[in-house]
Amino acid sequence: MPDYFDKILSENRNDDKSHLSKLVDDYVELAKQSLSKNEFIDIESAEKLAEISHFLISRFDKFTKEQKSLAVASIYYFVESDDDEHDFDSMFGFEDDVEVMNRILDKLELSEKKIEI
Repeated sequence: MPDYFDKILSENRNDDKSHLSKLVDDYVELAKQSLSKNEFIDIESAEKLAEISHFLISRFDKFTKEQKSLAVASIYYFVESDDDEHDFDSMFGFEDDVEVMNRILDKLELSEKKIEI
């Protein structure tokens, strides 16, 4: 995992479902708006990451405390543009987000939800 993910995981982040859902939706909207500055932003990956993020949020009640922490950290990793690779700088900006999300899906035994790169 990228060091930045470990940093997020170690922090006490807001895990309120409605707060996280709004963060995800706002971030996808920001990505769409950023297309006017960079037409190569991988909006498809951003939308898929948002879909999986909402899926994870909907399952919070079924997760253990550790599983929920992993899910929350993966969502925060997605919604922060300046992570391992800035999301809006190139067509590869969301690849690290997808890799993190896929690893977490494996850990949560939800591999069937993995995103293809």
